[in-house]
Amino acid sequence: MKILQKIGRFDSISPRQRKKFIWKVCALTKFEDRPFEIDFFGLNYKGHTKNLIDRYVFFLGAYEKGMLEFIRETLEQSKDKVFIDIGANVGHHALFASKYAKQVYAFEPYEKVRLALDEKVAINKLKNVKVIPFALGAKDEELSFYEPADFNTGTGSFLKDFKPTNQDKGLKLIVKNGAPLFEELGITTASLVKLDTEGFEASVLKGLMPFLEKTKPIIIMEYSSESERLFKDSPEVRDFMERTYNMWMFNNPNKLNYQLRPWAFDKYGDTVLLPR
Repeated sequence: MKILQKIGRFDSISPRQRKKFIWKVCALTKFEDRPFEIDFFGLNYKGHTKNLIDRYVFFLGAYEKGMLEFIRETLEQSKDKVFIDIGANVGHHALFASKYAKQVYAFEPYEKVRLALDEKVAINKLKNVKVIPFALGAKDEELSFYEPADFNTGTGSFLKDFKPTNQDKGLKLIVKNGAPLFEELGITTASLVKLDTEGFEASVLKGLMPFLEKTKPIIIMEYSSESERLFKDSPEVRDFMERTYNMWMFNNPNKLNYQLRPWAFDKYGDTVLLPR
C-alpha cells in the first residue's frame, strides 16, 4: 500500500489516471477496507478507506486538491478569515480550512458523517471549528432525508431522486432558514462559503439571501442537473447571483494547479462565484 500511496502523491500525473490505477489495483488485490490515521497538512486525519473521500486522503493525500488550494489562497488573502462549510460531510474541507481560518462554521445534519467530523475536531483539539447539526434551507421545516447506500457518504439528499441508490429509511432532518440562524449564531461575515448540498443549493441560497446581499462572500458551489431544477424555481436567486457575481467553474477541482473557466447555469460542476 505504501507504493500506491507514493504513486497517489505524484501530482505531475493527472488525478484521474492515479485514481483509476490505484482503484484497479485495489480491486485486483481485493484490498480490504480499513481504518487509518494519517498526516493531513500537519493535522491528524482519522478515516476509513470504505469512504470515498477518506480513500482519496489515504491514497492521494487529499480530495479536491485544487479546491483546497483555492480555499487556502482565499483565506490567506482575506481580512476576516471566516469559512462557512454547508454540507460539511466527514469534515475534509473544514479540517483543511481550520489551518487558515480564524473561524470555521461547519453545517452537517446527517449524524452518520457528522460523527466523523466531530472526531476530527476533537483529536486535533480545534478551537476555531464550530459544528452545527442542522441543514440550511429557505425556511424552518423537517424534511425526509434519503440516505446514501454506498461508499460515497456525501450523496445523501433531501431530493428523493437525487441518486437512484439512495434509500428512504424514514429519516427526517431539521432544516433551518439560513439568515435567521446565522443571526442566532452570531455569524456576521464570511470570507468564503462552500456549498455542497446534493441538489438543495438553491433552497440554501434563498434562505441566506439577506446575509449574502450584505456580506457578498466568495462562494464555492456544487451544481448538478438536480441543482438546476431547483434554480429554475428560484428566479430571484439566479438574478441575485448573475448581477452580484462573476461566475466561474473549476476545470478539475482535483488538479492541484487548478484553472477556472466561465460558468453559466447550463453547465454542471464545481462553481466559483467571485463578487463583482
